[in-house]
Amino acid sequence: MDLGGSSPHNSLDELHASLDTLASDHLSTMSVDGLAIRSIALQTARQRLDGILAATVAEAESAGVPAHNRQRTMAQFIAAHTHCNPADIRCDTRTGQWMRHLGHLESAALDGVLSRKHLHLLRSIDNIRVHYALQRDQQLFIELARQLEWKSFKSAADYWLLVNDPDGQQPKEQLVKNSCTITPLAGGRRRIVLNLDAVSGATVEDAIMNEASLLLDQDNEDGRVRTVSQRRAEAFTNICKRGANRSETTAKPLFHVVMSLKVLLHALAQLAKDEAEQDFTSVLDPNDVDGRCELIDGTPIHPKFALVLLMQARIRRQVLTAKSQTLNASVESRLFPTWMKYIKLVETRGQCETAGCDALHNWLQGDHRKPRTKQGQTTLDNLNMLCAADNKLKSDGPPLAERTSPHRAIGSWEPQRP
Repeated sequence: MDLGGSSPHNSLDELHASLDTLASDHLSTMSVDGLAIRSIALQTARQRLDGILAATVAEAESAGVPAHNRQRTMAQFIAAHTHCNPADIRCDTRTGQWMRHLGHLESAALDGVLSRKHLHLLRSIDNIRVHYALQRDQQLFIELARQLEWKSFKSAADYWLLVNDPDGQQPKEQLVKNSCTITPLAGGRRRIVLNLDAVSGATVEDAIMNEASLLLDQDNEDGRVRTVSQRRAEAFTNICKRGANRSETTAKPLFHVVMSLKVLLHALAQLAKDEAEQDFTSVLDPNDVDGRCELIDGTPIHPKFALVLLMQARIRRQVLTAKSQTLNASVESRLFPTWMKYIKLVETRGQCETAGCDALHNWLQGDHRKPRTKQGQTTLDNLNMLCAADNKLKSDGPPLAERTSPHRAIGSWEPQRP
């Protein structure tokens, strides 16, 4: 088989010809609108190609293409001819085999609605207990993929799994799966791998991120250049050192759990029932303000975890409207206080309010929607949570409402190109 010449399939020849044309375009001469439209169109095309590739390699594996070419797997066969990472092809093959049993998801992947990331996430939550529920809810996930940004889609998928697979999401099982592996390496180095449940993971992550933020400020003062992972490693070490030197019990960790009153009352009612009759997850709903039980970034947690935390937590009452907007509260201060920022983070599920931004909630800043220089007040309805980059861009770019609108027009704002 000659793989070096032209493809025998006219459609593939046309595809390569189109790619040759795209590759020859002079990007530096394109307008801002042209570059924007091209970027979105290419991403959609990539998603379609990912779906087509997954379906193709799965079919080729079943048809015996590797054995016909004296190789064991499609991953080995394709890697031998393209020098790609065989692990990527193995993953695509498994995804394609999985899609065969979920026709609607497969069609959506071939149409470019579901990206490789969407498919991998849905395949990861599929198991023998929820497979029929996943078949039933295929259209639901397709609509969610169309309407939601990635973080919100992932949160919705996590909630779906929590409701449909209670046996696999019980806190007892999650805690049993917690692990810490320490592997000695050459030269006395250590590789430490933590696998933690949602609450324990949030505790460790927030502690490391807060310490790393202080180290970043120190690095900027000293003119020291380090990677993010290097600062996190030192942050983790510093936290461990302080804990080892503390004579008394370590202080309680600071992280936030959002639990609606409806979920709380329902969870408390379950405690009075026999364990076999308990159902903690039936009232959970990521799209309902009364159905939330999650960390501040939207990661759902089992209500049993929240009940345990209630015994040692400080409770803050926050009244939200049906659209997750907090009823107004105010304070006479130039800077937004910490408690007000956390209230806003609950509303936004820890996301920067600029559409498409994936900055971590630890990096967000409180920003006046209407500037103080224009008599803007330090109130909840005048508070935006923005990452530093988008906060700075606000003074040079379009209004936030235009940047976050799902119906915003491409090219409505043209920044100065360098």
